[in-house]
Amino acid sequence: MSLDHLTGRSTLVNLRATWCGACREEMPLLQDAHARAGEQIRFLGVDTQDDPARAACIQDLGVDYPQVVDPDGRLLAALGVRRLPVSLAIEAHGLTRSVSADEAGP
Repeated sequence: MSLDHLTGRSTLVNLRATWCGACREEMPLLQDAHARAGEQIRFLGVDTQDDPARAACIQDLGVDYPQVVDPDGRLLAALGVRRLPVSLAIEAHGLTRSVSADEAGP
């Protein structure tokens, strides 16, 4: 999975999984932020290290921004982060400004 194509406007990428309790708690908050931001900020959800069939339940939580599935967790591994949820802030020209893991630890 490549983030290279996420240019043109600022983007928030959120990595999470259906089995992650903290992820499920923050999804409605991210949906609210998405609704407030409108077209100013692109939101992308990445369901990682999860069964693609289970990832479909995201829509049951009222999340309506684009979603992709990374079942092998390649993006998470490339970031060197071992806990979920994780959010990336990517500027319009493609520079990743921050990586935030909501839970610290090994």
